[in-house]
Amino acid sequence: MAFLSAIRLIQYDAVPWELVAVFAIGTALLVGPVAWTARNQLPEKRRENLVYIAGAIALLCAPVILGLGLIFDNLTLFMDAGALGSIVGFAVALLVERLIVPKRLHGFAQ
Repeated sequence: MAFLSAIRLIQYDAVPWELVAVFAIGTALLVGPVAWTARNQLPEKRRENLVYIAGAIALLCAPVILGLGLIFDNLTLFMDAGALGSIVGFAVALLVERLIVPKRLHGFAQ
């Protein structure tokens, strides 16, 4: 998916690398430090409730983002930048978790 998005992004006249970077940084922060802190500080039941709330917020934001993309006629640009940036951000957070973060904060140590 990231490869296909990267190919389509390169075909644009002005490649929106700053938009890709914004998605990558946002994803890396949400998947990385925010998740590690929540895993360390909150009990499991409370984390489960927060995941439901975050999922509901994401589902409510999706139509707004799709609507803005359709209004400004650049929906594929946002989708490609979001896909590539999110996958890159997730990969960076996973790499940092494996190399730097203490074992007690790992998501897979359970």
